[in-house]
Amino acid sequence: MFIVRDGQLLVIHRRKRGESYDAIPGGKLETGETPEGAAVREVAEETGLTIRVGAPVLVLENEDRREYYFDALEADGEPVLGGPEAERHSPENAYVLDWISLRGLKDAPVKPVALKNWMLARDWSGVGP
Repeated sequence: MFIVRDGQLLVIHRRKRGESYDAIPGGKLETGETPEGAAVREVAEETGLTIRVGAPVLVLENEDRREYYFDALEADGEPVLGGPEAERHSPENAYVLDWISLRGLKDAPVKPVALKNWMLARDWSGVGP
């Protein structure tokens, strides 16, 4: 889910197994769930934000699963880590919500690489609630 405010993108900074990278909030579909419904639920669980989404802006095949990425048309609230990510958070397995500048995406350690490449090529003007 692309949540943009004031030229900054919300990410979950991850540290695990000696690796450090940024991930976009989101997760897996549950049985009977639509990609849009999963995006709304996962963002609420991970960040506490209430969002509204439009159509997918990107569909990516990653590690044998299909990932759907949406722009947040609305994002109410202030992000606070929650859900399983907050429960699993530890120094060895860190989940930290952070805002990164869209202008600094080139230097951000976003994963997966295919997502980062797409993000670098994207026109971000007009994105964000």
